[in-house]
Amino acid sequence: QPRKNATLVQLEPDYKKLFVQQAALRIQEKMQQKFAGGKICLCEADIIRLAYLKRPLCVAIEGVDGFSHMNISMTEDGMFRMSLFTLVDFDTISDDQSEKQEHTLDEVQMERWYTLKGQHLLTELVTEMNQQGFSRLSIQENGDVVVQENGKYVVKDHVLDFPPKKNWLDLKKMMMDTGIKVRINEKKMTFMW
Repeated sequence: QPRKNATLVQLEPDYKKLFVQQAALRIQEKMQQKFAGGKICLCEADIIRLAYLKRPLCVAIEGVDGFSHMNISMTEDGMFRMSLFTLVDFDTISDDQSEKQEHTLDEVQMERWYTLKGQHLLTELVTEMNQQGFSRLSIQENGDVVVQENGKYVVKDHVLDFPPKKNWLDLKKMMMDTGIKVRINEKKMTFMW
């Protein structure tokens, strides 16, 4: 009896491809939540490197004023951490130290920052860290959001335009009625709930 040519049909879904699609969708959704016009282009190899090799990605972005690139990393629990930055030509950086004077907000600017952005941002950070089982977080002068995990300080997020240290007392006063305790030391502002 003659042998017939058989074709194999793949019944199982391609889980690797499904994971890549889901991860790309989650990253794009997170970007759209913060920046409605923001676009990020990820290929399958980028997602695989991010997830399987645990290496952060640096990708170009569009539609986000003031930023040209994004650094993406994936935590052990599958959360995506995204940081925006701009590449600056090294030769255009000035050697003039007078440009590096510390920026300070006046009382009206500080109140505006807290009302328009800070209150929502801090509430979101506290809620997220509380859901992860933490009862305090610190924000350093450079904007890094730090928690103590297994006896070590771990950076969990970054706040791009956190007020300068000279305005921290004003911020503490504004947060008096939130139920969150605020402590200030030399290098960080700590929020406890």
